[in-house]
Amino acid sequence: MKKVLAILGGIILIALMAWIIFRFLKSSHSTNATSTSLSISSKEQWDLGSVDNVATDNPSGSLAINSRTSAFDMTSIPSENIATAGSASTGKDNATDGNTDTYWVFQSNIMDDWAELVIDIGAEINVSQINAYTLCPVMEYDCQLYSSTDGVTYSSVATLNGSLINANVYSGSMNVRYFKVKSISQFYEGFESWAQIKELIVVSSGIATHTTAPTQIDGGANFWQWETFTDSKTTPANTSVTYRYRTSTNGSDWTAWVANIGSVTSRTGDDSNNPTKYRYLQIEATLSNTDGASTPTIDSYTIGYHTNQKPNAPTAMTAVVN
Repeated sequence: MKKVLAILGGIILIALMAWIIFRFLKSSHSTNATSTSLSISSKEQWDLGSVDNVATDNPSGSLAINSRTSAFDMTSIPSENIATAGSASTGKDNATDGNTDTYWVFQSNIMDDWAELVIDIGAEINVSQINAYTLCPVMEYDCQLYSSTDGVTYSSVATLNGSLINANVYSGSMNVRYFKVKSISQFYEGFESWAQIKELIVVSSGIATHTTAPTQIDGGANFWQWETFTDSKTTPANTSVTYRYRTSTNGSDWTAWVANIGSVTSRTGDDSNNPTKYRYLQIEATLSNTDGASTPTIDSYTIGYHTNQKPNAPTAMTAVVN
């Protein structure tokens, strides 16, 4: 019996020593990341990024809408927000692509087959000016421009003739979410209806954007994955704040903008074989109002991310921008 107990005791001792050695080796080879943060709290720091119609000199250091007007970024409207009606409509995205050499066009020789182009800009804004390019070298034609806040009830804004080159077709103040361009009956060389729009340019007194500098938000050499985004903001009635995100491996070549930080590219390639890591994050903040006067403010935002490659467990980190 004593011999059996001695053998069992020896096995337990060997197992305990093996466990201690294993834990020591594991701890000696692990890399522990430390929490860090990146803060922007002054006009000079905010101004490292790019601004359009943004006031950065508030006493609190927050971002707000400036008093001047600013062009609304029509090129950011996704294709699914643009719809057409009519049997022969092509190039629906071209009226908002920022390129005055491309166009949306409709031509039909079917009676009562009129063209419509409906653009949902994604949110209601206060519009102070609209310019249009419609130039068509072979003919004159007319279209009607309408606006709406709900996509159901439309109001006429202006008649667009066929020879406009960055022409101001509206000045004033109106709330808009939807634009509609509709052809007006005109017979031309066998066609009952014809329409062409090269570009709509929308100016607002209630839009402002701030974009962080290319390398301002850096996950570092041990970066692994972008995780979370939280902000501190004030949004009075008739105002809103939205964000877009993109990432880069070098601070120069960027992925496409996405609306959610959970959709950004953090890394590509085999996780266990030195993947390509997108360590730089860029954030575009858009502040807007629907009354041409009120302004939201952004005090700060925080980005959560992880460092360390496998097999080490990722360690949570945060970057704070305020």
